Amino acid sequence: EKPNSSAFLFPCGALKREVLPTVLREKGIPLESLTVYQTTQHTDLQESLSSYFSQQGIPASIVFFSPSGVKFCLQHIQKLSGDFINHIKFAAIGPTTAEAMEAAGIPVSCTAESPTPQDLAAGIQKALQLQNC
Repeated sequence: EKPNSSAFLFPCGALKREVLPTVLREKGIPLESLTVYQTTQHTDLQESLSSYFSQQGIPASIVFFSPSGVKFCLQHIQKLSGDFINHIKFAAIGPTTAEAMEAAGIPVSCTAESPTPQDLAAGIQKALQLQNC
């Protein structure tokens, strides 16, 4: 495409990263970002987590699928886990989520090599075996 062609439309969320817009801008490609959704906390999140912990106990592992999942869930998980939080293996679906976990002070036990159920399961299994869980 010619650099002076029409702008690309980029429908995105309110929490988007600036990676794609920056790369395209650097290459002289016009981009029109349009926020089409906003990420919010589920109204029953705290109740659902409390119910899980009271019925199932402390989980062996917890997977985060997005930085906003870390943002919305972590404080509740910390409260419910108490001193046992160090026994939980935390996994990330990808590097962006792993960065958010590290920034929040969560030790990342594994990051899926690619965002597939198979790679995520393999990473969790390896992390649990390393600790003899």
